[in-house]
Amino acid sequence: LKKAKERGFDKDSSLIKKRDVFFKDLIIASFLKQSLDSNIIISKENILTYYKKNKTSFIRNVDEVFIEHYLTSNVSLSKTIKEKLITNENENSKTSAVDYLVESRFIKKDRVSPVFKKIFETNKPIVGPIKTNKGYHLFKIIKKHKKGSYRGLDLVYDEIYQRLYKKEERKASLFYLDSIKNQFEIYINPKYQ
Repeated sequence: LKKAKERGFDKDSSLIKKRDVFFKDLIIASFLKQSLDSNIIISKENILTYYKKNKTSFIRNVDEVFIEHYLTSNVSLSKTIKEKLITNENENSKTSAVDYLVESRFIKKDRVSPVFKKIFETNKPIVGPIKTNKGYHLFKIIKKHKKGSYRGLDLVYDEIYQRLYKKEERKASLFYLDSIKNQFEIYINPKYQ
């Protein structure tokens, strides 16, 4: 930024015009969002109805697992944590598996890095330790889902909410803009229609 200013880019009239147009659009979008937000209500019933009507759009197209991913720096620690995970012996212990939990997430079979491949190749509840340059990975398989199964409402709730919200926001925005236009006389040149 400093170098660009030294070369006079901050005084370039075309850049200033683009900035002003962007800022004007940002003000309008913020005004519309604030004006419309309180009027848009998406109920749980709306979400459930949408889910039921569009359930086929929530079918998994690949195998998927929900895992807890643990990472340690040495193999003996990794084996200790694996034992604790297998026996569910994690409380009141010097070495707690939770301290090594990196993430809990869904893994799709078609987007698997080599580290995760073994998760889909076994029926064991704990996979690993698997050595990489980052350390020793352990995976606790929480739930497996086959291709063709439905993603539950709990997993798609936010996605449905956003879809319904955007749809209502578009409708409310058009209605609101029309009501604003009606307050002003606007001449539209027929030549440009």
